[in-house]
Amino acid sequence: LLLLSALANRHTLPSSVVESLREEGYTIDRLTKGVGCKKCRGTGYSGRMGLYEIFVPNAQCMDAVSKGASLQEIRMLAGQGSDYITLKQDGIAKVIAGTTTLQEVFKTVAL
Repeated sequence: LLLLSALANRHTLPSSVVESLREEGYTIDRLTKGVGCKKCRGTGYSGRMGLYEIFVPNAQCMDAVSKGASLQEIRMLAGQGSDYITLKQDGIAKVIAGTTTLQEVFKTVAL
């Protein structure tokens, strides 16, 4: 099991960015932005949340690792049938759920 993590602030990107994400298969119907209040000092953010990359290798990935496969090869195998969630996927899932913004995910993860 491999777990990587990053933090993003809870809680308007160019349409070209949204379109690029749609081309990758992400459906983003609405983007949220915090309104702000006294408690958050008008920022619209409240605390921090984790973004996680989780990799549970399957037998094929384990075999590739033992044979000295490159990181790129292992990542390609990881996307084929093993339990693998990237930081990007986790971040975008949280954008879709409305708990953070694309801006925060972009600041945290190289998209």
